[in-house]
Amino acid sequence: MRRKPAAMVFTKGEDGKFICPCGCPKTLKNRKFMIGHVAVDHHDNPQYRCEKCVKSYNCQSALERRLWTHTGSKDFVCKHPGCNKKYSQSSTLLAHTKQQQQGKAREKKAKCPNCMERFLDVAHLKRHMM
Repeated sequence: MRRKPAAMVFTKGEDGKFICPCGCPKTLKNRKFMIGHVAVDHHDNPQYRCEKCVKSYNCQSALERRLWTHTGSKDFVCKHPGCNKKYSQSSTLLAHTKQQQQGKAREKKAKCPNCMERFLDVAHLKRHMM
């Protein structure tokens, strides 16, 4: 069972989401999810290290998810008419599909100065630039 790290304070940003107290750009709408994120991604003694970048994780599944970002493989395709978006993880496609069904497609406001790709927010842009 995951436990909250001692003396860890979780604060909310302007959008109402919890900000990662470890300094990464991750924001989550649920405090329980943030506790899990900190326990998995920012554990003091990570056992699994990505060979392609500097990130390290406390569980194998988190490392496997990270490795998908390096392959460039995007096997999960949106089936919504007129949408050709592809994702490397089924969970990301599911979140996209739910937004499409609810008519909540958000405008991508943050733009990368290097490749001009657009992102929903600054946190996603920072993650892209890492």
